[in-house]
Amino acid sequence: MNLESIIDQIFDIGRFVFRLMVIACGGHYYHIYCGGGGQWQLIMHQHMMALCNYGLIEQLDEIRVGIVGPPDQRKAVKEILDNSLVAAKIKVVVTRTNAWEQATLTEMYKASQTEDAAYLYGHTKGSADPSLVKQMWCRSMIFFNIVAWERCLAELEKVDCVGTHWLTTEQFPQIADQNNPDGYPYFAGNFWWAKSSHVRELGEPVREHRYQAETWIGKREGMTVYDPNPGWPDPSKFVITF
Repeated sequence: MNLESIIDQIFDIGRFVFRLMVIACGGHYYHIYCGGGGQWQLIMHQHMMALCNYGLIEQLDEIRVGIVGPPDQRKAVKEILDNSLVAAKIKVVVTRTNAWEQATLTEMYKASQTEDAAYLYGHTKGSADPSLVKQMWCRSMIFFNIVAWERCLAELEKVDCVGTHWLTTEQFPQIADQNNPDGYPYFAGNFWWAKSSHVRELGEPVREHRYQAETWIGKREGMTVYDPNPGWPDPSKFVITF
């Protein structure tokens, strides 16, 4: 091996270490809706196990959790997390009896004002509607964002956001509807990675209806994205390997 190859490898290692440091500065924002019965338990368990089994948990300083639901269920969420493999990383940043994902996203927005970081956002998709399609969709998003986290970070160096099923009005004009009259692009399903420099320019999430939580990420003009699984979120496109 010549000197040039050795130097290239050193720089590759340095870039990889830098990516891990970027994760540690920010963290993972996870919105848990526990108001729809006990469906949240399996979804949350699958999510946390993916963080542990594929190595991402070792790079995260914190998992910043928002919990929405009745008091008894919020207490149950905290008890399970306190006795889980991820307990040391958990920081509950907001609790509400009634709220949408904006409650947790607002905490991310606030943190972005003073942090230079990469953020991962996810939620208990399917806890309100535990249909098979929603379960498959959630697990597919976990695969692309958590199982394949190293690829996400490598791509995030080049763009503002990384996530699956990036929908735009150019490709899908129907997304400009009554819930999204401005036609903001978004990651269908609302799992993604984003730089704090992008998040801080979005403005605080609006809370007129729940769909605004999904379109919030696409509000900045000129943003760049990487989508490893493009297209409409059809079950034929879902990838489940864990």
